[in-house]
Amino acid sequence: MNRPYPGVLEPARFDAAAATPILLHWLPEIHDARVKEAIVRHLKTKAARGVATQPLIEAFRVAGEDLQWVIGDTLQAVATKEQYPALVELAADRPPGHGRAQLFDILWRVKTDRALKILVHGLEDPDVALVAGSALRRAVGNEAARDKLARLTDRANGVVSRAARENLKRADRALSKERRA
Repeated sequence: MNRPYPGVLEPARFDAAAATPILLHWLPEIHDARVKEAIVRHLKTKAARGVATQPLIEAFRVAGEDLQWVIGDTLQAVATKEQYPALVELAADRPPGHGRAQLFDILWRVKTDRALKILVHGLEDPDVALVAGSALRRAVGNEAARDKLARLTDRANGVVSRAARENLKRADRALSKERRA
């Protein structure tokens, strides 16, 4: 799967569609983080779209931060619109750490009040503040996000205030380009 002996044992081609059920079967059984990460990365395919979401959510709940980040990245690729509510709830669970960042990056696509509320709360969470600000700008537009971001630039938490300033700078830059066009 990961070609451990390049040049010696070269696979003809990796059949993602055929491998998906096998990878999904082994995902909860594997405990080695590196092997589990390889499985998760190989599920980031069209063949896994829709069918891998629930097993990945379950794996996310028990994974460490680094693996959560990888799982969140794969969830962005395989989740369907019908599965977005489950991702909103997963993002709302607030386990500590940066592993949730990729979940916040998905939330801008979810057009619900609940997702928007979670994004706004994420602006004050140092683990996801930068990603939450970026997702908020995409969800509601730069002008609407600007007000929420401006209020956070003087927060005591340096990570939150820096993330707010960075997103505010990006929003202003985008608005400036819009006005010139």
